[in-house]
Amino acid sequence: MPNRDLPSITVAADRAPFAHEAEAIEAEVRQRAFEIFQRRDAMSDDVRDWLQAEAETVYKPACEIVETEDGYVFEFAVPGLEAKNIEIVLSSACLLVRGSRAPARTAEGRVLHSEYRASRIHREVPLPEGCEHAKAKAHVARGVLAVTVPRKRQEARGAKAVKAAKAPASASGAASAAPKLSRSPAKKSR
Repeated sequence: MPNRDLPSITVAADRAPFAHEAEAIEAEVRQRAFEIFQRRDAMSDDVRDWLQAEAETVYKPACEIVETEDGYVFEFAVPGLEAKNIEIVLSSACLLVRGSRAPARTAEGRVLHSEYRASRIHREVPLPEGCEHAKAKAHVARGVLAVTVPRKRQEARGAKAVKAAKAPASASGAASAAPKLSRSPAKKSR
């Protein structure tokens, strides 16, 4: 049984789930921007229509990425969102945060004006190379979602540790001296 105090994490084999969902959201934003365009006044413009449509359709939380000694920490601003309403999907190349929140209003009746953002959350962030995306962990505290993705260990990436051997003894029994490096004189430029 999943712990509803923590966001759910799904590991995807490839980027396909990300692309399909992103295309669907973009189509919704395009449709809403067109609706706004049809009823706009002379003071509006296409960019403003698009930004308004995007804000009404999907909330893209602010993100901060911190590189640590062990990996990466991705922090997302998700005020008012509970862990049980957040889903994290990771592939080897991307991290997707999605979810939804209930409207914040408590009053019944017709809404005359609202500055609440969209209730659907969607944010896609590329993962750096060398992440152990299958070992990611996440938690939500004080309106911030933190996703920790460890870095692959050096040995797993093909690097080897090599021990230095003792230098062979010379004929006199003492260790041989390190060879001297000679430098050729630097050429003077004219």
